[in-house]
Amino acid sequence: MRKPELLAPAGNREAFEAALAAGADAIYLGAGSFNARRNADNFDIDDLRAACRDAHLRDACVYLTANTLVFPGEMDDVLSMVTDAPEAGIDAAIVQDVGLMSVLRRELPELELHASTQMNVRGKRGIELAARLGCSRVTLARELPIEKVAELAELGVDLEVFVHGALCICQSGQCLLSSLIGGRSANRGLCAQPCRLPYRLVDADGRKLADEGQYLLSPRDLCGIEMIDRLIEADVASLKIEGRMKSPEYVSTVTAIYREAIDRAWEDVASYEVEPDAKDVLAEAFNRGFTQGYLVGERGNDMMGYRRPNNRGVAVGRVTGYSAGKVKLVASIDIAVGDLLEFWTSKGRVTYTVESSDTLKGETKYLGVREPVSVGDRVFRVRSAKLAADAQERTEAGMKIPVSIDVHMRKGEPLEITVHDGAGHEARALGPIVEEARTKSVTREDVIDHVGRLGATPFACEAWTVELDEGVGIGFSALHKTRTAALEAFEEALLEESAKPALRAGSVDITRVPDHSDMAPFATVIRFDDTNIACTLEQFEPGCSIGPRMYATNVEVIRTWAALGASFVWLSPELTLHQMKLLADESPLPLGVIVIGSQELMVSDHCFLMAQGPCDERCGTCERRATPCFLEDRKGYRFPVTTDLRGCGHIYNAVPLDVAHAIGDLLRAGIRGFAVDATLMTEGEAEHALNRVRSGLNGTKVAKLPATTTGHLFRPVE
Repeated sequence: MRKPELLAPAGNREAFEAALAAGADAIYLGAGSFNARRNADNFDIDDLRAACRDAHLRDACVYLTANTLVFPGEMDDVLSMVTDAPEAGIDAAIVQDVGLMSVLRRELPELELHASTQMNVRGKRGIELAARLGCSRVTLARELPIEKVAELAELGVDLEVFVHGALCICQSGQCLLSSLIGGRSANRGLCAQPCRLPYRLVDADGRKLADEGQYLLSPRDLCGIEMIDRLIEADVASLKIEGRMKSPEYVSTVTAIYREAIDRAWEDVASYEVEPDAKDVLAEAFNRGFTQGYLVGERGNDMMGYRRPNNRGVAVGRVTGYSAGKVKLVASIDIAVGDLLEFWTSKGRVTYTVESSDTLKGETKYLGVREPVSVGDRVFRVRSAKLAADAQERTEAGMKIPVSIDVHMRKGEPLEITVHDGAGHEARALGPIVEEARTKSVTREDVIDHVGRLGATPFACEAWTVELDEGVGIGFSALHKTRTAALEAFEEALLEESAKPALRAGSVDITRVPDHSDMAPFATVIRFDDTNIACTLEQFEPGCSIGPRMYATNVEVIRTWAALGASFVWLSPELTLHQMKLLADESPLPLGVIVIGSQELMVSDHCFLMAQGPCDERCGTCERRATPCFLEDRKGYRFPVTTDLRGCGHIYNAVPLDVAHAIGDLLRAGIRGFAVDATLMTEGEAEHALNRVRSGLNGTKVAKLPATTTGHLFRPVE
């Protein structure tokens, strides 16, 4: 059992400082465009260098997120970005792309690699394969219960677990919803979050099946504050807070709450209890409603936020009337100037920032809301001015490193300034010989005033020792120079102490990859419960085919799978025809694509049919599964929904894929396998589709069916 690392997010410099000052042991951030939050401000190389130095001075780590898929022609660019990062001081890189892992292990063998949660690692075989690919840490899929996490921790590979923040309803790395309906790929860091939009669950005739709410794909936020003791006992290496798109005040508040909880639980794990106001403070920072979710085995409606997809804040009260042109509000909590309130009206949401002219004393408040609201409207605070002020104060105070300074000024001896801290770090610098004062002698107050000018440094002096002979003098510039030298020496001592040896992990030898790319073209029908197609790391074994959701998007991925013993690769549905050709030109394995079928957009451990109400979770006998169901979006598109025997929900594109008319182009590009995804087809439909593919392979012109899509074959993702 170990004390787990607290890992906090940073989308910009302000959030980075907020995380560091609030007590994060490590911070994860992005640089450039190859990270899963491309819309965050992110860091350039100079910002990254400064951030790493600031973190290491405080014995914290910095992890670079390089956790997107790499497409053909991009490997040099992403490698250049990541190669600069170790020189800047990062402690590890978080990676999703198997090809990038292989290249980094080969080119930067000293760089520690962490497997991203986007790899959807769920079991022993996945962890062992990630370790073989070069990862010393694995961020587990978010769907695992704590009992499973504890079991996997026994394998000896460091495990990272999300403990707080937004939950994706889709299994990590398996969502194509944003990509295929909007062209913005979650696997490329540009998810448009269509899961937070309204949907209706309907039958084949369009009849509404669920009344739970309209946000049927929107989960509540994860809050694991009550499980810190169990996570410690499970021997989790790192507890991760989600939120690289969140504000600095959110990062500060959440990090501080979890810092206190981890420290307290570590002191006495057996008697750990959550502080009474901890969840209230976390809710003030941001919440869509809270759930412990999959950590406690919850996969049903209690983890869903069907009625609202955004920040709920905390309840304030209700509108009770108007008085003198102001809204009358009976409040259950105090509100203050600067608070951002949200009124839930029949026509939507009205926001209002509390002003100094508002009447705030007593239970009844009078607010100058300028937009129409009605009696009975509920009111929530979605931003607390006090919380923001507390976060700012915490950051300003916490970015200073407390030190003690000793000044030795004895006549005839060199000026000596020593800087030290409570952890035993120490550095000193010598100045000129201290002489008898020629005019005015130096006082203790003078020494503290001039040596204590630490404003631009990362340090704050909390204790002084001044040994000063009477009647001595020295130039104040000498005090300044010696102080600066002592602080610089102390800073270097801290950095040297914080330097951590790089961890070498395993790697895959791709120097002798067999070439099996001469396979004759073929047509086939596939369903992805086929045991010979690996759709996750857990399912991989030598001789199998790599499924399209294993995302072979660059030749390094294919070479790696070939070296591990794969026999065939079904290419990612996010690739264009041109990109497929680039891969086929270099691939050591034969490549295939799905040309007809309903493309799976999402797979979730939550059953979407639960929106009809609670169930006994006996999926094998569930009557709901017998009724064709659809999620209908705002534009009227209906996405087929199914639930498998394990209770996992699947969503398919409303518009079927058909690129059979492009089979000739695909053949010329070097594609050898042409598949019909028959998951939603009858036997007759599958046979008809297969005959169309065979016709295309025989050179017969095949027309594209109406009301179908070509996916990304001719339309690249962003």
